[in-house]
Amino acid sequence: MSETARLRLTISGIVQGVGFRPFLHRLANRLALGGWVRNTAGGVELELEGSGDALEAFQKALRDSPPPLAVIEEIRCEALEKPRGDTTFSILPSEAGEGATLVSPDLAPCPACLSELADPRDRRYRYPFLNCTDCGPRFSILRDLPYAGSRTSMAAFPMCPDCTAEYGNLTSRRYHAQPDCCPVCGPRAWFCGADGTELPGDAIALAQQALAAGKLVAVKGSGGIHLACDAQNREAVLRLRELKHRPGKPLAVLCRDGAPVLPRFRGGSRAARKPAPTDCSPGKAKPGRFSGVERGRDDRRFSSLYPSACPPARRKSGRTGHTDFHKRQPSRRAGADRQRGRYGSCLLYTSPSPRDCS
Repeated sequence: MSETARLRLTISGIVQGVGFRPFLHRLANRLALGGWVRNTAGGVELELEGSGDALEAFQKALRDSPPPLAVIEEIRCEALEKPRGDTTFSILPSEAGEGATLVSPDLAPCPACLSELADPRDRRYRYPFLNCTDCGPRFSILRDLPYAGSRTSMAAFPMCPDCTAEYGNLTSRRYHAQPDCCPVCGPRAWFCGADGTELPGDAIALAQQALAAGKLVAVKGSGGIHLACDAQNREAVLRLRELKHRPGKPLAVLCRDGAPVLPRFRGGSRAARKPAPTDCSPGKAKPGRFSGVERGRDDRRFSSLYPSACPPARRKSGRTGHTDFHKRQPSRRAGADRQRGRYGSCLLYTSPSPRDCS
C-alpha cells in the first residue's frame, strides 16, 4: 500500500454551477480520500489526502471523466509537505478574492427535471422553476463570483425543509444545487393585465388564453423578456411586426416539443426528425435551438403554417422550449386546441428592443 500524501489542486475553466463540487465529493468518497473543496474567484480549489494510488486515480478520473457540463482549462497540482490526518471530505463555503473565472450559461431542463414537471405525484409537478445540478439558471441569476446561492437572486428565497434536505444529501442530484427550490419556497409566476394589475389564476394558463385571443404577451423569464404571439394568427403577427418595426425580416419561432413543423425547419431529413438538444453544454448546440430550410419549396410550407410570420428567406430559425417555464407554454394538440379557442403549436418569440416601447 502506498504512503499517505496530501495534494492541493487548483482547477480553472467552466467549473462553477455545473455540479463540479458534488462530483469531486462523490469521487473522493469512492476513493476513500479526505480533504475539502471550495469555489474561489479563480475557479475551484481543493486539498486531498490519502494513498498515492488513490490520489493518482482521482486525478485520472478528473481528467478523463469530468462532469458533462464542465470545461476544464487547467489543473495545477501542488504536493503539500505533510498530511493532516483528514479521513472525510467536505464542501467548504466559497471564498471571495481576486481573480476571474468563466461562468456557466443557463442550462436547458434535463430529462429528470422534465419527468418531475410532468408527474402529478411529484411535489414539483408543473412548477416552472425546478432545477438541479445538471440544469437550470446560472448566468441569469448570478450577481457576483464565486458562484454561491448567497450571490444569486435566489438568495431571496430560503429553502424549505424538504429542499434543504435535498441540498445536503450527497446521493441527490440536487446536492449543493444553489438555485434549488419548489412551490413552497421558490419564486412564483404571475400574470398582469394591460394596466399592470396582477390577475388571479394560473399565470401560464392566463397567458395561453391571451395568446389564443390574438393578444401579444410579454414574457419575463430568468433570462430576460420576450414578446410572444400566436404564429398562426395573422393580425397578431402583423401587430408584433408593427411594434418591432420589422415588416419583412423573419422572426424566431418557439415550437412545442414534437411539433410537426420541426422536420421542415431542419430540411425534412431523417436526421432532422431527432429531438432538439436538451442541454447547453459548452461547445455543443444551444438548448432547443435549431435552424435550416433553404429558399425554395419550403417557403410555401411556411407561408401556410405561419401567415406573414416567416416570409421568404434563405434561412429561418426557431427553438423549442429552453426552460421549464417555457415547456408549459405551447399546447399539445394544435388542431383540436385551436377549435376550442387555444393557440396552435408555435409562437413567434422575439426579444424586444428599446424602440418597441415607442
